[in-house]
Amino acid sequence: MNQRLEAIVARAQRHGRLPSLVAGIAVDGTLAWSVGVGEVPGQVTDTQYRIGSITKTMTAVLVLQAAAEGLLDLDEPLAQGLPEAPYADRRVRDLLAHAGGIPAEPAGPWWERAPGGDRERLLSGQAEVPTLLPPGEEFIYSNLGYGLLGALLEQVRGVSWWDQVRDRLLVPLGLSRTSYRPQPPHAVGYSVDHLLSTVVPEPDNDTGAMAPAGQLWSTLTDLARLGRFLAAGHPDVLSRDQVAAMSVPTTPGGSYGLGCQLRPGGSGLLIGHTGTMPGFQAKLQVDRARGTAAILLANATIGLDTDGVALELLEEWAAPAPAVGDPWRPVGEVSDQVRAMVGTWYWGHRPYLAIWLGGQLRISPIGGGEELETFTPRGDGWVDSLGVPLELQHGTDGAVSWWRFDTYLFTREPYDPNSPVPGA
Repeated sequence: MNQRLEAIVARAQRHGRLPSLVAGIAVDGTLAWSVGVGEVPGQVTDTQYRIGSITKTMTAVLVLQAAAEGLLDLDEPLAQGLPEAPYADRRVRDLLAHAGGIPAEPAGPWWERAPGGDRERLLSGQAEVPTLLPPGEEFIYSNLGYGLLGALLEQVRGVSWWDQVRDRLLVPLGLSRTSYRPQPPHAVGYSVDHLLSTVVPEPDNDTGAMAPAGQLWSTLTDLARLGRFLAAGHPDVLSRDQVAAMSVPTTPGGSYGLGCQLRPGGSGLLIGHTGTMPGFQAKLQVDRARGTAAILLANATIGLDTDGVALELLEEWAAPAPAVGDPWRPVGEVSDQVRAMVGTWYWGHRPYLAIWLGGQLRISPIGGGEELETFTPRGDGWVDSLGVPLELQHGTDGAVSWWRFDTYLFTREPYDPNSPVPGA
């Protein structure tokens, strides 16, 4: 199996022209298999890559914690804790589900490629940007929505978003190699020139108030533990039932829950998130029922089919091992009843071979073709696979001169198929 898994990852790395790609399969939170292809700067399981929007899942967990503690209400508007925010009439639940009808990106410089500003700048900078749709009508992926949710969390708890991530999520789950800024060993993010296949380093900025949408760095080992949490919950973070609520579809099409992408596959429904930032692509795909997760981390801006490769790895991992079967052993004694039936038989002029194998007489056309049937001794005669007796004719020497199965009549020598009883 490992070779087949490695082949999937190697093919994806070559096809996508990815400077490096690390992948893993986790079972109940522990990496059961991992591999790195390309120039991985450190140990495969411990090298940090930027995880982009997988960060959103962590932000969503913090929002659900705050709701469980009564600090906010998912079905109330953003204004309940952040009245000065733009789009303050949008429900918290709709922002979590990308159903708030607000723009995808904040106004101003492209936040993924520019140093980020503070919360005040984020909130004031959207004043002139109109909403796109009424809330709840359609899925519109919004990074801005998660920036606003981060600001709401800071307001209701009085501590920074990052401090909440660290203390309320990373520490209890044991994610010791997930960080706000990269820590060695870590990959460098690249853009690959389409024509020349050369690489150009991508910017690595502190995204400031937009950090809740895509700032964090992590490893295969840490994301395996996060996958376990998404499958089973954790008593110090969110219960199993609270986590299960994250995977309930909330928008038309059913592709997103509360901070989790939803995909068909595996045991029925896969949850997790894709992540992209300049120079990086990531994927955490969890099969909750099986307790398995596929993780992908690459240091190229584009080129990786994150959904497709993750699903392929999960399906390969879940595929049953081919049956080995019992070893063949030579036959000891053979009865006269069997000896009378083995050998060449003809149906008209077409030859068939009858061999004794595994306690059954197997009939197959000589020269190729599907096996016709198997027969089993019963008393002095034979029955087919349904238990129907064969019609047998013995010659004066006691040997079987012909036998009939269904509409097939077999003789030891070729015969005219129009003959009423050949060989009789």
